[in-house]
Amino acid sequence: MTEAQFAELARLGVVIEKLRACGEVEQAIAFLKKANNLATQLLGQSHEAVLAGRSSLAFLYFERAEYEEALEALNENLTVARNRWGDESDIVGQTLANMRMVQSKRLDEAADQLDKLTDVGYIRAVGNGLRDRYEETRELNDLHLAIQAAERALRLAAPDAEDHAADLNTLAARLLDRYEHASHFDDLQTALPLLREALQLGNGEISSRIVFLSNLATALHYSFLVTGDRGELYEAIEASRQVAANDKRGHSLQLRLIFELVRRDKHDVSREDLEYAFKLVQRDAFISAARPKILCDICMSWLKISYGAQEGRRNDLDQAIIVATAAQSEASKVGNGVTPASLLLALALFEKHELAGGDETLERALALCSQNTDAVTTEGPWTVWLPFVWSRLGAFLSEAADQRNDIGLLDIAIIFFERACEADDNESSPPNDLSIALRKRYERTGRPDDLNRSVKLAEEALAIGAEQPEARNAIVNSLSSAFWYRYTRYYDPADLERGVPYPNDRCGIGGAGWIPLPSMGWRFGAAPDSLLWETQPISMRPLAFGIKRSH
Repeated sequence: MTEAQFAELARLGVVIEKLRACGEVEQAIAFLKKANNLATQLLGQSHEAVLAGRSSLAFLYFERAEYEEALEALNENLTVARNRWGDESDIVGQTLANMRMVQSKRLDEAADQLDKLTDVGYIRAVGNGLRDRYEETRELNDLHLAIQAAERALRLAAPDAEDHAADLNTLAARLLDRYEHASHFDDLQTALPLLREALQLGNGEISSRIVFLSNLATALHYSFLVTGDRGELYEAIEASRQVAANDKRGHSLQLRLIFELVRRDKHDVSREDLEYAFKLVQRDAFISAARPKILCDICMSWLKISYGAQEGRRNDLDQAIIVATAAQSEASKVGNGVTPASLLLALALFEKHELAGGDETLERALALCSQNTDAVTTEGPWTVWLPFVWSRLGAFLSEAADQRNDIGLLDIAIIFFERACEADDNESSPPNDLSIALRKRYERTGRPDDLNRSVKLAEEALAIGAEQPEARNAIVNSLSSAFWYRYTRYYDPADLERGVPYPNDRCGIGGAGWIPLPSMGWRFGAAPDSLLWETQPISMRPLAFGIKRSH
């Protein structure tokens, strides 16, 4: 750069500052453009001085509310800065921040004049900008304005216009956004007919139809969660199936809706729901990876229906066995979920054996339990129901161990009870069940560690508590028995004292005033080394092992 050129740039800079100070912004812009052109010729467009000049030009345009020109200057700077310094550079970050400020100001001014705007294309652009800003800021007012823009575009555009269906969908989508934010059911009720009309008017393009169907499925799902109308959920699933048939992004939506259908904790699942879901899972090929989990959920819902059924329970269990067998097969194919599916199948078989008998059914259930004692993570998709399955299987195995005098089955029962305890530390039943099972094994083996664990677990179960008085009474009875068993081994008076301080008012149960005794109780008067064991429960007999309630 020659000295004369440098002097010319300096002179232009002085002129520009004076013009700005006098409020002559238009002339200042003209001189700044001249200075920037000269600097670009002398220094190159990526020089810091040139970038600073363009930023100053953008600021002057911003002051004059000429937002398109300001954004054009800043965008030129952004391109140069990215090429020279990369996306992570400070200058790129600052330029992007300036562009967002300009865009936001332009949006604010356009929104203020929304009811006066007549250019439908511009109204749509303003609405899109407000919606994008809402995504960044979560400011509900931006979403309100975006909805107003969509409504105005819909009113001003001709009903037979090519974009009419898209305008209907845009308004419905923004109403869904507001429902997700504010939960106003009126927004859902308004969005649903808009989406149905958009589908009817659609121009046949697959891409547009996929968007309309996806939004319709989402709206129907939300509405179902409020109304409980199964027709809406079924319609949502069918819409999601059409999306999934043309776009893999629809797969997750369809899976979510099927899970919603079969999970009994969400709503009262019917037999028809489960039959429909089973057909869907078998029919739609894309579900293969998720099929074991869905089938397991369907099986679990069949089991829960059977527990409360007055009629048709055997058919419910047969369906559970069919679905669990399919889940086991699918899990083997994908290499995931074999153990949970096998345990569910074992539970269904146990339940059927309890209802209808059958040695083959029982043997099959026992074999499945023996083959599937491996740990299963409860952080995955099996979290919801697996602790219940372990606990229930443990009870069946414990009973079978008693009937067959088979300590191997009792060992498996203990493993399952332990799994249930590890998975759910807020339930009193699993530790109490495990305590009883360990005590049974102690009777057979005399292992002191089983006895000590039995006492500890019964104390844990009592500390957790139980909602129902009868359940708490059973835990107290179990703890009393655990202390008594340990007393008979070590003759520690502390165990005898701790075994009897639980009067019935601690359990919330009225009665004659005597605490429950062990189901295998000690007959008063017998020496500890010559115990006379009762063959029947004596849980309420007023022997010396009971304590009279104080008043």
